[in-house]
Amino acid sequence: LVPQLIVLDAQMPEMDGFMLAARLRDDPRTTDVPKIMLSSGATRGDAQHCRENGITAYFSKPIAQQELLAGLQAVLGTEYQGARPELVTRHSLRESRELQRVLDVLLVEDHPINQKLAVSLLDKWGHRVTLAANGQEALDHVARQNFDVILMDLQMPVMGGLEATQRLRLAGCRTRIVAMTANAMEGDRELCLDAGMDDYIAKPIKADELFALLHPSRLADTVAAEAAAVVEAFDYAAALGEVDPEIVEVIAPLFVEACPDDLARLKQGMAEGDLALARRQAHTLRGLAGNFGAQPVVREARTIEEALQRGAVDVARDALPVLEVELAALIEVLRERGQVR
Repeated sequence: LVPQLIVLDAQMPEMDGFMLAARLRDDPRTTDVPKIMLSSGATRGDAQHCRENGITAYFSKPIAQQELLAGLQAVLGTEYQGARPELVTRHSLRESRELQRVLDVLLVEDHPINQKLAVSLLDKWGHRVTLAANGQEALDHVARQNFDVILMDLQMPVMGGLEATQRLRLAGCRTRIVAMTANAMEGDRELCLDAGMDDYIAKPIKADELFALLHPSRLADTVAAEAAAVVEAFDYAAALGEVDPEIVEVIAPLFVEACPDDLARLKQGMAEGDLALARRQAHTLRGLAGNFGAQPVVREARTIEEALQRGAVDVARDALPVLEVELAALIEVLRERGQVR
Protein backbone atom coordinates (compact mmCIF):
# COMPACT_ATOMS: atom_id res chain seq x y z
CA LEU A 1 0.00 0.00 0.00
CA VAL A 2 1.57 3.30 -1.14
CA PRO A 3 0.49 6.32 0.94
CA GLN A 4 -0.74 9.52 -0.68
CA LEU A 5 1.11 11.69 1.84
CA ILE A 6 3.87 11.20 4.43
CA VAL A 7 4.23 13.44 7.51
CA LEU A 8 7.57 13.23 9.32
CA ASP A 9 8.88 14.47 12.66
CA ALA A 10 12.40 15.91 12.39
CA GLN A 11 13.43 15.02 15.93
CA MET A 12 13.17 11.26 16.50
CA PRO A 13 15.49 8.79 18.30
CA GLU A 14 17.84 6.46 16.38
CA MET A 15 16.68 7.67 12.95
CA ASP A 16 15.61 11.31 12.65
CA GLY A 17 13.17 12.67 10.09
CA PHE A 18 15.78 13.66 7.52
CA MET A 19 17.43 10.24 7.61
CA LEU A 20 14.05 8.61 7.10
CA ALA A 21 13.23 11.03 4.28
CA ALA A 22 16.45 10.04 2.52
CA ARG A 23 15.42 6.37 2.74
CA LEU A 24 11.96 7.18 1.41
CA ARG A 25 13.46 9.24 -1.42
CA ASP A 26 15.58 6.27 -2.53
CA ASP A 27 12.66 3.84 -2.38
CA PRO A 28 10.91 3.76 -5.80
CA ARG A 29 7.57 3.20 -4.08
CA THR A 30 7.73 6.45 -2.12
CA THR A 31 10.02 8.68 -4.20
CA ASP A 32 7.16 10.74 -5.61
CA VAL A 33 4.93 10.70 -2.50
CA PRO A 34 4.63 14.26 -1.06
CA LYS A 35 6.34 14.62 2.32
CA ILE A 36 5.82 17.16 5.09
CA MET A 37 8.48 17.72 7.76
CA LEU A 38 7.52 19.02 11.22
CA SER A 39 10.33 20.32 13.45
CA SER A 40 10.38 21.51 17.05
CA GLY A 41 13.63 23.41 16.50
CA ALA A 42 14.77 25.01 13.24
CA THR A 43 18.50 24.81 12.53
CA ARG A 44 20.75 26.14 9.81
CA GLY A 45 20.59 24.01 6.69
CA ASP A 46 17.11 22.58 7.27
CA ALA A 47 15.76 24.05 4.03
CA GLN A 48 18.66 22.59 2.05
CA HIS A 49 18.19 19.19 3.71
CA CYS A 50 14.51 19.31 2.74
CA ARG A 51 15.35 19.96 -0.91
CA GLU A 52 18.01 17.25 -0.99
CA ASN A 53 15.71 14.64 0.53
CA GLY A 54 12.58 15.31 -1.51
CA ILE A 55 10.58 17.01 1.27
CA THR A 56 7.77 19.14 -0.09
CA ALA A 57 6.85 21.21 2.96
CA TYR A 58 8.50 22.25 6.22
CA PHE A 59 6.76 23.64 9.31
CA SER A 60 8.02 24.43 12.80
CA LYS A 61 5.99 23.17 15.76
CA PRO A 62 3.58 23.95 17.26
CA ILE A 63 1.52 24.31 14.11
CA ALA A 64 -2.04 25.62 14.18
CA GLN A 65 -4.79 23.43 12.75
CA GLN A 66 -5.60 25.89 9.96
CA GLU A 67 -1.92 26.14 8.98
CA LEU A 68 -1.60 22.37 8.79
CA LEU A 69 -4.76 22.18 6.67
CA ALA A 70 -3.42 24.85 4.32
CA GLY A 71 -0.13 22.97 4.12
CA LEU A 72 -1.88 19.73 3.23
CA GLN A 73 -3.89 21.48 0.54
CA ALA A 74 -0.74 23.08 -0.89
CA VAL A 75 1.25 19.85 -0.90
CA LEU A 76 -1.59 17.87 -2.46
CA GLY A 77 -2.05 20.51 -5.14
CA THR A 78 -5.37 22.01 -4.08
CA GLU A 79 -6.30 25.62 -3.28
CA TYR A 80 -2.83 27.08 -3.72
CA GLN A 81 -2.72 30.45 -5.46
CA GLY A 82 -0.14 30.42 -8.24
CA ALA A 83 2.71 27.99 -8.78
CA ARG A 84 3.72 26.01 -5.72
CA PRO A 85 7.17 27.04 -4.42
CA GLU A 86 10.07 24.60 -4.26
CA LEU A 87 9.53 24.26 -0.49
CA VAL A 88 6.16 25.07 1.09
CA THR A 89 6.44 26.92 4.41
CA ARG A 90 4.05 28.94 6.54
CA HIS A 91 5.63 32.04 4.98
CA SER A 92 4.94 30.90 1.41
CA LEU A 93 1.36 30.03 2.38
CA ARG A 94 0.83 33.46 3.92
CA GLU A 95 2.39 35.06 0.86
CA SER A 96 -0.04 33.23 -1.39
CA ARG A 97 -2.99 34.39 0.71
CA GLU A 98 -1.73 37.97 0.87
CA LEU A 99 -1.24 38.25 -2.86
CA GLN A 100 -4.93 37.41 -3.33
CA ARG A 101 -6.24 39.57 -0.49
CA VAL A 102 -7.71 43.00 -1.17
CA LEU A 103 -6.86 45.37 1.68
CA ASP A 104 -9.01 48.22 2.95
CA VAL A 105 -6.45 50.99 3.41
CA LEU A 106 -7.00 54.30 5.18
CA LEU A 107 -4.54 56.85 3.77
CA VAL A 108 -4.09 59.80 6.12
CA GLU A 109 -2.17 62.45 4.15
CA ASP A 110 -2.76 66.16 3.53
CA HIS A 111 -0.47 66.86 0.57
CA PRO A 112 -2.15 66.36 -2.86
CA ILE A 113 1.00 65.04 -4.57
CA ASN A 114 1.68 62.48 -1.83
CA GLN A 115 -2.00 61.52 -1.91
CA LYS A 116 -1.90 60.91 -5.66
CA LEU A 117 1.28 58.82 -5.49
CA ALA A 118 0.06 56.57 -2.67
CA VAL A 119 -3.44 56.15 -4.13
CA SER A 120 -2.08 55.26 -7.59
CA LEU A 121 0.19 52.57 -6.10
CA LEU A 122 -2.54 51.11 -3.89
CA ASP A 123 -5.02 51.09 -6.78
CA LYS A 124 -2.44 49.38 -8.99
CA TRP A 125 -2.07 46.59 -6.40
CA GLY A 126 -5.83 46.13 -6.22
CA HIS A 127 -6.49 47.58 -2.77
CA ARG A 128 -9.42 49.78 -1.69
CA VAL A 129 -8.36 53.26 -0.50
CA THR A 130 -10.15 55.71 1.76
CA LEU A 131 -8.57 59.17 2.01
CA ALA A 132 -8.34 61.36 5.13
CA ALA A 133 -6.65 64.79 5.03
CA ASN A 134 -5.82 64.96 8.74
CA GLY A 135 -5.89 63.01 11.99
CA GLN A 136 -9.40 64.08 12.95
CA GLU A 137 -10.79 62.83 9.65
CA ALA A 138 -8.96 59.56 10.29
CA LEU A 139 -10.68 59.18 13.68
CA ASP A 140 -14.05 59.83 12.01
CA HIS A 141 -13.42 57.21 9.30
CA VAL A 142 -12.27 54.56 11.79
CA ALA A 143 -15.41 55.16 13.87
CA ARG A 144 -17.53 54.27 10.84
CA GLN A 145 -15.49 51.59 9.07
CA ASN A 146 -12.97 48.83 9.71
CA PHE A 147 -9.62 48.97 7.93
CA ASP A 148 -6.82 46.45 7.42
CA VAL A 149 -4.05 49.04 7.59
CA ILE A 150 -3.70 52.79 8.18
CA LEU A 151 -0.96 54.79 6.44
CA MET A 152 -0.48 57.82 8.69
CA ASP A 153 1.39 61.01 7.88
CA LEU A 154 2.89 62.70 10.96
CA GLN A 155 2.77 66.42 10.14
CA MET A 156 -0.80 67.49 9.28
CA PRO A 157 -3.14 70.40 10.08
CA VAL A 158 -5.97 70.05 12.62
CA MET A 159 -4.46 66.88 14.17
CA GLY A 160 -1.11 65.24 13.52
CA GLY A 161 -0.41 61.55 13.08
CA LEU A 162 1.08 60.91 16.52
CA GLU A 163 -1.91 62.36 18.36
CA ALA A 164 -4.35 60.57 16.06
CA THR A 165 -2.58 57.26 16.67
CA GLN A 166 -2.61 57.75 20.44
CA ARG A 167 -6.33 58.50 20.37
CA LEU A 168 -7.04 55.46 18.20
CA ARG A 169 -5.12 53.18 20.55
CA LEU A 170 -6.85 54.63 23.61
CA ALA A 171 -10.18 53.95 21.88
CA GLY A 172 -9.21 50.29 21.45
CA CYS A 173 -8.29 50.34 17.76
CA ARG A 174 -5.91 47.46 16.95
CA THR A 175 -5.55 48.18 13.22
CA ARG A 176 -1.98 48.16 11.93
CA ILE A 177 -0.73 51.75 11.62
CA VAL A 178 2.29 52.65 9.46
CA ALA A 179 3.87 56.08 9.94
CA MET A 180 4.85 58.15 6.90
CA THR A 181 7.21 61.09 7.37
CA ALA A 182 9.72 63.15 5.45
CA ASN A 183 11.76 63.64 8.63
CA ALA A 184 13.72 60.38 8.50
CA MET A 185 15.81 61.31 11.53
CA GLU A 186 17.26 59.22 14.34
CA GLY A 187 14.60 58.81 17.01
CA ASP A 188 11.59 59.17 14.70
CA ARG A 189 11.00 55.42 14.71
CA GLU A 190 11.00 55.34 18.51
CA LEU A 191 8.51 58.24 18.66
CA CYS A 192 6.20 56.41 16.26
CA LEU A 193 6.41 53.12 18.18
CA ASP A 194 5.88 54.89 21.51
CA ALA A 195 2.72 56.46 20.11
CA GLY A 196 1.40 53.01 19.22
CA MET A 197 2.35 52.76 15.55
CA ASP A 198 3.47 49.40 14.17
CA ASP A 199 5.90 50.42 11.46
CA TYR A 200 7.57 53.31 9.69
CA ILE A 201 8.25 54.40 6.10
CA ALA A 202 10.16 57.48 4.96
CA LYS A 203 8.89 59.89 2.30
CA PRO A 204 9.21 60.20 -0.61
CA ILE A 205 7.55 56.80 -0.71
CA LYS A 206 9.27 54.09 -2.73
CA ALA A 207 6.99 51.53 -4.36
CA ASP A 208 9.01 48.48 -3.30
CA GLU A 209 9.18 49.63 0.35
CA LEU A 210 5.44 50.30 0.54
CA PHE A 211 4.68 46.98 -1.12
CA ALA A 212 6.89 45.18 1.42
CA LEU A 213 5.07 46.87 4.32
CA LEU A 214 1.70 45.83 2.97
CA HIS A 215 2.89 42.28 2.16
CA PRO A 216 5.47 41.55 4.91
CA SER A 217 5.68 37.81 4.29
CA ARG A 218 7.09 38.44 0.79
CA LEU A 219 10.39 39.30 2.52
CA ALA A 220 10.38 36.42 5.01
CA ASP A 221 12.68 34.13 3.04
CA THR A 222 15.09 36.99 2.33
CA VAL A 223 15.13 37.99 5.99
CA ALA A 224 15.78 34.40 7.07
CA ALA A 225 18.63 34.05 4.57
CA GLU A 226 20.18 37.32 5.74
CA ALA A 227 19.82 36.22 9.35
CA ALA A 228 21.62 32.96 8.62
CA ALA A 229 24.48 34.99 7.19
CA VAL A 230 24.52 37.07 10.37
CA VAL A 231 24.88 33.88 12.40
CA GLU A 232 27.95 33.02 10.36
CA ALA A 233 29.38 36.53 10.71
CA PHE A 234 28.77 37.03 14.43
CA ASP A 235 31.59 35.65 16.55
CA TYR A 236 29.85 34.12 19.57
CA ALA A 237 33.14 32.79 20.92
CA ALA A 238 34.65 36.26 20.90
CA ALA A 239 31.52 37.67 22.54
CA LEU A 240 31.74 35.09 25.32
CA GLY A 241 35.36 36.06 25.85
CA GLU A 242 34.28 39.61 26.67
CA VAL A 243 31.87 38.73 29.49
CA ASP A 244 32.45 37.62 33.07
CA PRO A 245 33.64 33.97 32.91
CA GLU A 246 32.26 33.19 36.36
CA ILE A 247 28.78 34.26 35.29
CA VAL A 248 29.04 32.18 32.11
CA GLU A 249 30.19 29.16 34.10
CA VAL A 250 27.25 29.42 36.49
CA ILE A 251 24.39 30.20 34.12
CA ALA A 252 25.41 28.45 30.87
CA PRO A 253 24.26 24.95 31.98
CA LEU A 254 21.00 26.37 33.32
CA PHE A 255 20.43 28.37 30.13
CA VAL A 256 21.02 25.41 27.82
CA GLU A 257 18.76 23.18 29.92
CA ALA A 258 15.94 25.73 30.13
CA CYS A 259 16.14 27.07 26.58
CA PRO A 260 14.03 24.36 24.87
CA ASP A 261 11.24 24.83 27.42
CA ASP A 262 11.38 28.61 27.16
CA LEU A 263 11.23 28.39 23.37
CA ALA A 264 8.36 25.88 23.53
CA ARG A 265 6.36 28.19 25.82
CA LEU A 266 7.04 31.10 23.47
CA LYS A 267 5.67 29.08 20.54
CA GLN A 268 2.76 27.85 22.64
CA GLY A 269 1.77 31.37 23.61
CA MET A 270 1.84 32.54 20.00
CA ALA A 271 -0.06 29.49 18.74
CA GLU A 272 -2.77 29.79 21.41
CA GLY A 273 -3.05 33.57 21.30
CA ASP A 274 -1.64 34.01 24.80
CA LEU A 275 0.50 37.01 23.87
CA ALA A 276 1.31 37.83 27.48
CA LEU A 277 2.91 34.39 27.95
CA ALA A 278 4.79 34.64 24.67
CA ARG A 279 6.00 38.14 25.49
CA ARG A 280 7.28 37.04 28.91
CA GLN A 281 9.22 34.18 27.35
CA ALA A 282 10.77 36.46 24.72
CA HIS A 283 11.73 38.86 27.50
CA THR A 284 13.28 36.02 29.50
CA LEU A 285 15.32 34.78 26.56
CA ARG A 286 16.49 38.30 25.80
CA GLY A 287 17.67 38.86 29.36
CA LEU A 288 19.47 35.53 29.61
CA ALA A 289 21.19 35.90 26.24
CA GLY A 290 22.49 39.30 27.28
CA ASN A 291 24.66 37.59 29.89
CA PHE A 292 26.61 35.95 27.04
CA GLY A 293 26.96 39.08 24.90
CA ALA A 294 24.83 37.27 22.29
CA GLN A 295 23.61 40.34 20.45
CA PRO A 296 21.83 38.53 17.57
CA VAL A 297 19.74 36.55 20.09
CA VAL A 298 19.02 39.71 22.08
CA ARG A 299 18.00 41.53 18.91
CA GLU A 300 15.57 38.88 17.67
CA ALA A 301 14.06 38.31 21.12
CA ARG A 302 13.52 42.06 21.47
CA THR A 303 11.89 42.17 18.03
CA ILE A 304 9.44 39.47 19.10
CA GLU A 305 8.79 41.06 22.49
CA GLU A 306 8.09 44.50 21.03
CA ALA A 307 5.95 43.08 18.22
CA LEU A 308 3.80 41.14 20.69
CA GLN A 309 3.49 44.24 22.87
CA ARG A 310 1.94 45.98 19.84
CA GLY A 311 -0.17 42.96 18.92
CA ALA A 312 1.79 42.50 15.66
CA VAL A 313 1.72 38.69 15.80
CA ASP A 314 2.78 38.22 12.16
CA VAL A 315 5.96 40.23 12.76
CA ALA A 316 6.75 38.12 15.83
CA ARG A 317 6.01 34.89 13.98
CA ASP A 318 8.35 35.84 11.13
CA ALA A 319 11.15 36.58 13.62
CA LEU A 320 10.75 33.29 15.49
CA PRO A 321 12.67 31.01 13.07
CA VAL A 322 15.51 33.54 13.06
CA LEU A 323 15.61 33.48 16.86
CA GLU A 324 15.81 29.68 16.79
CA VAL A 325 18.77 29.78 14.42
CA GLU A 326 20.59 32.31 16.61
CA LEU A 327 19.92 30.32 19.80
CA ALA A 328 21.21 27.14 18.16
CA ALA A 329 24.40 28.94 17.15
CA LEU A 330 24.93 30.26 20.69
CA ILE A 331 24.36 26.88 22.31
CA GLU A 332 26.70 25.22 19.81
CA VAL A 333 29.52 27.59 20.83
CA LEU A 334 28.79 27.05 24.53
CA ARG A 335 29.16 23.31 23.99
CA GLU A 336 32.34 23.73 21.95
CA ARG A 337 33.90 25.82 24.72
CA GLY A 338 33.09 23.15 27.29
CA GLN A 339 30.66 25.37 29.18
CA VAL A 340 27.98 22.68 28.97
CA ARG A 341 27.82 19.02 28.05
